[in-house]
Parts: sequence; structure tokens; C-alpha cells
Amino acid sequence: MLTAGNVDGRGPEGNPGLDAAVLFPGRSLGHGAESARPRDHLSDMNESSFQDRPDPPAPPLLHAVWLGLRGEWAAAHGIVQADDGSDAAWVHAWLHRVEGDAPNAAYWYRRAGKAVAEGSTDVEGEAIARALSAR
Repeated sequence: MLTAGNVDGRGPEGNPGLDAAVLFPGRSLGHGAESARPRDHLSDMNESSFQDRPDPPAPPLLHAVWLGLRGEWAAAHGIVQADDGSDAAWVHAWLHRVEGDAPNAAYWYRRAGKAVAEGSTDVEGEAIARALSAR
């Protein structure tokens, strides 16, 4: 069941998520100014990563991934909230992983029909961009 608590960036039962910066001090969490760090993995853009594209891609979900990889979490989140499809749920899940809100991310992975991802959120974002670009 979709509730306002699941749509507005809050966890299950509408509880606010914990501040990941408090939980993981000194760790870059992939959003905000602290996320401006080099990424050394490859994507479908040959030697550069998807987020290094000079211009945002036109399709909304790819644009959301591009924004998320660039640390513009709120703008990316706004895009995925406007789409109720399974691909949007996948991007939404990833964004909540980036945010550090694992329970909310798990909800959105279930909505997307995907297993909860592990490992680097940057690598996952690049993989999502490749998958969406191939469609």
C-alpha cells in the first residue's frame, strides 16, 4: 500500500529517516556538496561516467539518475515521485540507498520487483543508467 510516508522521503509508518551524516560521520553519502568526488568506474559512456555528461539526458528517469549521481538528490527525488512505474521505483530505491534510508529503499526495491542492491551506490546508479538507456 502506498502511503504519504512512502512518497515524501519518510520511512515506513511515516517516520522521518535518520540523518545519515550523523550515523556515518566523515563518510561521503553521495548527495549534497560532499558528494563531489571523482568516480573511477566505467559506464556506457566509454571512459567517462554517466554523471560526467555535460548536459542532462532528456528522458526523465535518466535525468533523475544523472542528477542523483551529481549529488542533486532532492531534484532527482522530485522526478521519480512523479512516475509510478517500476523503473521509477527502481531509481527511487537507489536514491533512498544514496540517502542512507535502507528501510525506505527496501520498500521501493520491492515496488520495482528488484532485489535490494549492495555495494557502491555510484556503481548501482551507473548500472541503472545503462539499463534505462538500453530501453
